[in-house]
Amino acid sequence: MRSFLTVVVMVLAVVAAMGSAGIQQAQQNHINRLCGEPQYAYEHGYNAALKHQPMNTAWVDQSCLPASRASARQSWISGYQAGAANAPVVVVGAAGAGRPLVSACRFTSDCGEGYSCRQWQGSNVCMGYGSAGAPCWFSGDCLSGRCNGSSKTCN
Repeated sequence: MRSFLTVVVMVLAVVAAMGSAGIQQAQQNHINRLCGEPQYAYEHGYNAALKHQPMNTAWVDQSCLPASRASARQSWISGYQAGAANAPVVVVGAAGAGRPLVSACRFTSDCGEGYSCRQWQGSNVCMGYGSAGAPCWFSGDCLSGRCNGSSKTCN
């Protein structure tokens, strides 16, 4: 009985190792495509921006060969910038019932003149010229000149 259990444990270990190796190989194949094909890296960066993911090219230094790093990084960044320009604005809150419309952002430049992009309730939103209930960090973010410090909303 003990030898049967030993065989079962060994078989399970081999199956687990093969599954893990298969996953690692698929990940490496994906990275190789990103590093070696500028259009693939461009599309991947474009899609990352459309999904509102952060710009992050750390995978280039960690995974690509030195000869392909610069090209892969530039292609991914170019795609990301194009995707960010075409990404739809995400509305975090909803207008109505005295509740202001809240616009998600990645950078202050996403918000417009006089607004700033800051963290609020787990995401980044545009702040400035807020009416009652609008997100704020400072009193200057509110039309009333009063920002509730605990709720971070305009009074």
